[in-house]
Amino acid sequence: MEKQTCILVKELLPLYQDKAVSEESNHIIEEHLKECDSCKVLLDEMRKEDELEEGINQPTEEIKGDYKKERENYINLAKRLKKRRRIIICSTIVAVLFLFICFTSWFQTFFIAGGMEPTYEAGTNCVVNKLIYNFRAPKRGEVVVLSHHDIVIMKRIIGEPGDTIDIRHGKVYINEELLDSEYTFGSLNQKGNIKYPIVLGEEEYFVLGDNYEQSLDSRYLEFGLVSRDKIFGKVMFQTKFSLIRTTVTTATKE
Repeated sequence: MEKQTCILVKELLPLYQDKAVSEESNHIIEEHLKECDSCKVLLDEMRKEDELEEGINQPTEEIKGDYKKERENYINLAKRLKKRRRIIICSTIVAVLFLFICFTSWFQTFFIAGGMEPTYEAGTNCVVNKLIYNFRAPKRGEVVVLSHHDIVIMKRIIGEPGDTIDIRHGKVYINEELLDSEYTFGSLNQKGNIKYPIVLGEEEYFVLGDNYEQSLDSRYLEFGLVSRDKIFGKVMFQTKFSLIRTTVTTATKE
């Protein structure tokens, strides 16, 4: 009987170790352990194995230190990424503001009220480079925006400082040479009321509107030659969009 009890207790020791037996079985096992050294030794070995297993599964101080260090690295990385994101956002905002200021300082959109056919139709917008003439002088053939009697006007430069201008037989001559056809649009049937040939002084420009029949320009005394300081900027291209827009006309004779 005692031998059978010992066998039964050894079978139940794992459950006893895990506290998974009934109170009655627990009492029987404890009473048996008081008298059976063999079962007591077996229980001690089982407990040692459990403690050893817990020790293996439990993180060592070194492992804990590595985990803590890795966690700190992740936190520092997150802080750096957050700081970098703020820098990128701020840099983007500054860049956009800088480009906006540059664009509004160097370029401007003009609304062409009167048109300058056949090149620019009435009612369109054009972008004007306001910076370019700070670095070089206006050139022949360029369409410019200029100020004339406090009115913003669009015209094409035909004569530069020092040129001799003559209009005869419906043609424009610069220094006795026929003006390149790419800068002219048909025949000038009206020479205006100035006396030809006319010699341009320093900082003086002779301008025409592309619509010769309707344009009031340097052919007429009431318009005259244009001084360099009156030229506002160079017309670059037409656009459907406008940012800072000023109305520009072409000064017609009507």
